[in-house]
Amino acid sequence: MQPNPQSKQQGVTLIEVLVTLVIVVIGLLGIVSLQIATMKNSTATNQRYQATLLAYDMAERMRTNHHNIADYDGLNANTDCSAGCSNVAKQDVYDWMQNLNLAAHALNNANGEISALGDSYLIAISWDEVMSNKAVERSNYTITVNI
Repeated sequence: MQPNPQSKQQGVTLIEVLVTLVIVVIGLLGIVSLQIATMKNSTATNQRYQATLLAYDMAERMRTNHHNIADYDGLNANTDCSAGCSNVAKQDVYDWMQNLNLAAHALNNANGEISALGDSYLIAISWDEVMSNKAVERSNYTITVNI
């Protein structure tokens, strides 16, 4: 009497199914972790994009008012024109800071500053960025404008 070939196969199909299930689960966990990393990176990219737009907005305001360019030196978040300003530079910086505050959903605790560097001007924006380990790191974006 010959042994039945099916008797040697008992339980092998179950093991194959379990191994396949483990491989599929590991693959799905990898995809989920990749998606989470992508979402975190897209937030950082959006923040940098907002900072870039706001910095170039201020640069264009300065170019438009180039006859009074020296008035922009040293202006920052403390510039108050809520009742209106006769100085265009101060009004520009006040409006710019309002735009920074409106971008608060993208740029946490944003701050901007303008300083003269000889014939150039440095426009700096800083904000709090939450890192992957939940730590808060201060991020900066600066451009130098020649006017």
